[in-house]
Amino acid sequence: MNKHYLCSTSALGDSQAKGISLHKENQSDVSIIVLKQQNEFYAYINQCPHRNIQLEWNKDEFFDESGTFLHCSTHGALFSPKTGECIAGPCQFQSLEKVTIFIEDNSIFCDLDSF
Repeated sequence: MNKHYLCSTSALGDSQAKGISLHKENQSDVSIIVLKQQNEFYAYINQCPHRNIQLEWNKDEFFDESGTFLHCSTHGALFSPKTGECIAGPCQFQSLEKVTIFIEDNSIFCDLDSF
C-alpha cells in the first residue's frame, strides 16, 4: 500500500470539500476531492465525466448553493456526494471516480496505488 495523507478530519465541516493535488510517480498530478457530508467522509477524482475537467468554481468550492450536491462549474452537472453519481446534467447516470479513503487518528489517508 502507498499510504498518502490527504487532510485532517477537522479541516472539513459538514457539506465542505477540499481539492488536493497528489503527485503519483511516473504520472501526471491527480486532483482529489475530499468531502464531508452528514458526518461521513468521501473522496473522488476531481474530474467531471462529461468533459474530464475539474469541478470547482473557485478553490475548494465544490457544493451547490444548498450544500446538498457536488456541482460542476462548467456544465452544471450535479453529483451525489455519497455515491459520486451524476443525478442531473450532461453526464447523467455516469459517476465520479471514487477514491478509497481511511481514517487514522483524525487524519484522512488514501492508497495511491488504488486508483
